Amino acid sequence: MRTKAKITLALMLTLTSASSLLADNYPQGRSRSPRNQAPVSLTTPRMIESKPGLWTSSYDCVTDEGYGRYRSCSAY
Repeated sequence: MRTKAKITLALMLTLTSASSLLADNYPQGRSRSPRNQAPVSLTTPRMIESKPGLWTSSYDCVTDEGYGRYRSCSAY
């Protein structure tokens, strides 16, 4: 009786390990790596309205100083 249980357990372990090894070989529905996108430095510079009335370049950023004050990151 114990021999039958041992054989069944060994067979189940063999099947589960084999199925886990073969599972990675199935084709995936999507690619695993993201598509390449052009970096911002390769695009042309343009002006962006960050907040109403506040225009900045696409190469610059804006810091919110609170109380409705905004400062360009390139300003010292």
